[in-house]
Amino acid sequence: MSAAMGGSIDAFYEGMTEKKILHMLMQRGLLAKVNLCDGKETGKTEVNRRLRDVVGPNVGTKQVRCLVLRDLDERETMERIKQGLQTALQALYRERGHPKAVVRFVRHRAHGNVYLHTCTELDVRVALHIATYRHLPDFCKSTIDDYVLRVALHHETAAALIKRQGWSISSKRIIHKVTSEIPALLKQNGIPMMGEAKDFIHFYAALLRVHTSPAVFAEKILHHAPESELREVFAPLRAAAEFLQDASSPSMPGDRLPA
Repeated sequence: MSAAMGGSIDAFYEGMTEKKILHMLMQRGLLAKVNLCDGKETGKTEVNRRLRDVVGPNVGTKQVRCLVLRDLDERETMERIKQGLQTALQALYRERGHPKAVVRFVRHRAHGNVYLHTCTELDVRVALHIATYRHLPDFCKSTIDDYVLRVALHHETAAALIKRQGWSISSKRIIHKVTSEIPALLKQNGIPMMGEAKDFIHFYAALLRVHTSPAVFAEKILHHAPESELREVFAPLRAAAEFLQDASSPSMPGDRLPA
């Protein structure tokens, strides 16, 4: 597990796909450097616990900057995710001897799936990014895989992947197979789909003969995608990181300790 360092940004996330995305965005110069804080356990229930373990000792003694990535799973709401992180931070402040510090998240002005918290006196900033984009409206949940799929279905990305394979098939044809032909064939044969982006990612990987995990597939996709597409698709995530990086940005409402 990465150790938190004063003055740096620590990133907390549910799984390996988020880790690969952050790594590739940094590698391509589209994201500020962050410490990738993953532990032995993964999943949504571990994110807040890992944050408290890693940065807890620094609260009140060093600058704390945290980037939190969460999926919007079935039967979950943005409010519940935000409230869960808020409760975890409030408990952390109390444990560190700052019971008067109030945790309040406000929405980013330009990105509705990003919530921001700052406490000036403790020099703490936390940005919460919730994956809310769904490739299809009837998907059962929104995950970071939806963002990967959107990039993968961009014609320039598909063309670059096809070129790497040395094939003559068009990007339009590959995309049609992934989004229409394969799902239709499964339906005709009575084979149910999970109803999430991972279905299409598996189809895509199989067509390209990339026998690997969704996380490694995400890494390949971001490596071959045009920069303009990455900037657009991951604009909310980049904005969240920029809030943590920009020490000159104004403080936010509710960031003062009560007298």
